[in-house]
Amino acid sequence: MYMRSFTSVIVFKHPFVLRGSPDEFPAGQYKLLVEEELLDGLSFPAFREAAAFLLIYGPSAGSGPREMRRTTQADVRAALENDTEMATKAGGLDVMPSVSRDIRNGTRSASQVQDGRTVEQRVEQWINTLTSPLPH
Repeated sequence: MYMRSFTSVIVFKHPFVLRGSPDEFPAGQYKLLVEEELLDGLSFPAFREAAAFLLIYGPSAGSGPREMRRTTQADVRAALENDTEMATKAGGLDVMPSVSRDIRNGTRSASQVQDGRTVEQRVEQWINTLTSPLPH
């Protein structure tokens, strides 16, 4: 079975909890590793999420990941939406969360925007960027 993987770098501004996990994670930068499998039997290429892991790093920047916590993109998306809402309530933050997706031949980034759109519109754009199909 054909598999593909991609890594997204996400930044949380506040401590967060993932659904199904008893732990609270500190604010900071995390990597999300997503593996997708090719769906067989279709007349066009289509993939589905096979696994997603949040890489939890140690206290020092160069220590490398100490844990790979299994999760889903949907759970991470919900935590990021909650983080954005908390930031908006706390100080009127008018920027999207920082996200970048490393792709085999380049990088796609969701940059911070301040163009008068509502938080919901910015979060929706950010979600579409995170979940958009990878180029072939």
